[in-house]
Amino acid sequence: MRIKKIEIENYRSLKKIELEFGDLTVLIGKNDAGKSNILKLLDLLFNREKSIDFDEISVRGGGSSDWRWETGIKDYRIFFNQKPTTIKTVAHFELNNDEIEDIFPNEEMTISDEIFDRSKMGNRVIVSSRLFKADTNNGEDIVFEIDSIKIGELYLLRNSGEDRGLILDEDGKYRYKGMDGDLYNIFLKKTVDKFILIPAVRSLKREVRGNEKPSPEGLAAPSYYFRLEKDISLNGEEIFEAINKDTIKHFPKYNKVASKEDGEGNVDVYFAGFPSSSVGDGIRHVFLDILNLYMHKNKILGIEEPEIHLHPEKQREVFNFLKEKSKDNQIIITTHSPIFVNTKDVTTYLVSMDNSSKETLIKPIEREEDFKDIKFEIGARNTDLFFYDCVVLIEGETEDRILPIISDAMGYDLAEKGIKLINIRGSGKTTKINEFLNYLKDSGIIVYIIADGHEDVSKKIGDWVREGLLKEENHTRWDEEIEDVFGFERVISAIKLVIDDFPLSVEDLKKRKEESGKPISKVLKQISYEEGFEFDKPTLGEKLGLLITDELNNNGNREESEVEKVIRKIVKLVE
Repeated sequence: MRIKKIEIENYRSLKKIELEFGDLTVLIGKNDAGKSNILKLLDLLFNREKSIDFDEISVRGGGSSDWRWETGIKDYRIFFNQKPTTIKTVAHFELNNDEIEDIFPNEEMTISDEIFDRSKMGNRVIVSSRLFKADTNNGEDIVFEIDSIKIGELYLLRNSGEDRGLILDEDGKYRYKGMDGDLYNIFLKKTVDKFILIPAVRSLKREVRGNEKPSPEGLAAPSYYFRLEKDISLNGEEIFEAINKDTIKHFPKYNKVASKEDGEGNVDVYFAGFPSSSVGDGIRHVFLDILNLYMHKNKILGIEEPEIHLHPEKQREVFNFLKEKSKDNQIIITTHSPIFVNTKDVTTYLVSMDNSSKETLIKPIEREEDFKDIKFEIGARNTDLFFYDCVVLIEGETEDRILPIISDAMGYDLAEKGIKLINIRGSGKTTKINEFLNYLKDSGIIVYIIADGHEDVSKKIGDWVREGLLKEENHTRWDEEIEDVFGFERVISAIKLVIDDFPLSVEDLKKRKEESGKPISKVLKQISYEEGFEFDKPTLGEKLGLLITDELNNNGNREESEVEKVIRKIVKLVE
């Protein structure tokens, strides 16, 4: 069973929203935007009297059945604006073939002279329900009531009339009878405990060994993990090994995740010999999420803030892990992290709050252009690639020194503009850049490449443009290297800031370059070898940047350098 769609009215901050769910659904937004309210509503629908809401507001029971329950209440916190009204929901479920056959064992059914073919009914179940205030002799109650349950065109529970519930009687005939519909009861029993809400506050710590089932937030988790490993009757060896393997995959330095009991009846989870209290919150949270996934197979998991206490790289790993596991368990997560946003194979919504009406707003994120709305809403900017508007891939230390210096001199704070420089170091640059381009594809982030003319990267740019990984105009290829675009006079002036008695004039350097046919940096390296002084390419770049800064500050009629033109072009992309 999976939930495919829900329509909600008047629940907490959810005045009127509608959203669809995929295998993995991401709800991203600020605190108090209403993300958690969506998970709480699902908890209420699935778990009813066992839900968090029921526990928080209930003061006394008033009777219950599969389709209706009633309770006295403390307050109206679950109603929109905390005022008594009617909460309405329409939930769309998708059942598998086995679940459909459990409800309808016969392939063909005759109901009120109408024939229904099970194979043509589809597998979508629509459940309409209400939660409303009722005055009783005992005081104020709220009533939860299911109005109708429908599969295809066939009602398991009709929304009106004396005979509302569909039954299969002893002689094999289908008919409606009162509210005693055994068929809708079969469906409702399948929903009980189907949704697991894993709260943002999770805790893993040493505890007295027990036999309780662990709670989603971590209570009794060490005892359960201990039993998986030690108790043969549980047949938990396979699950134990899977949890162990997946935890190590995310945190390789902890090469074994085991359970131990001390001599005083306490049990704990140990990571490479370290007790849970000696490792970070990040690994404890990830361990609990993994444990919940394996413990609640074929259920729907609502996970609040799986990115808590994780660095961006680990967040990305966890996102990919959840995406993979959502094939077995439908997963709905709330998050603040843009790393968990993806327009491919993931259903994503931006959740925000209308401060005037105190109403939650829902916007689907379907195209890369929508990423800008996320960044604006949550203030994402400068802690990870996904927090930037533009990533500039450069090839060397010189660019890494020059570009920030000249940008500052031009009045551009690159970080403030949302521009991130990434220096692709070492061998295999084309492979690394190709990985970056694929990684950032469909993310809504602008990618710009600055390449040397003679490098393999320059030759690959055309391929990346044709493959749709890079926009045609989003690259600069120097004819040779970045030092060459500044001209001979600036290079000589810059190198003399480092070496006072540099032996060559502008004309000498020009002649040596023409004779060798090599970039200026290569010529200078050869000269340094001949003359016995040390040449450092990044230092030259830094001095060139300072020269441009001086020109900008003191020479209003100067000709703009090519590097300045490129910087201005990049800045315009994000403005």
